[in-house]
Amino acid sequence: MSLIWTRTRPPAIRNECAGWRKSCTTSPTKVRAATRDVQHAKTAQTNAQSAVDDARSALDAAKKMAEDARRMREDAARFSEPTE
Repeated sequence: MSLIWTRTRPPAIRNECAGWRKSCTTSPTKVRAATRDVQHAKTAQTNAQSAVDDARSALDAAKKMAEDARRMREDAARFSEPTE
């Protein structure tokens, strides 16, 4: 077990294994709970990424609509100019 791994473990596990040379005996219940937490975090991350992708798509569509509206205004202004 490396010193770095011991220092970066979650506090609950780090407190249980105070010294990096001591053996760590984490209970199966804590391992299952940590596994569930990781699975839930991954699901939340996937959902958040999906929301970001949807928002980015909506933003791109809004930008395109704004550009189309600008072009339409320019065309309308050009056609409504008085001709001599």
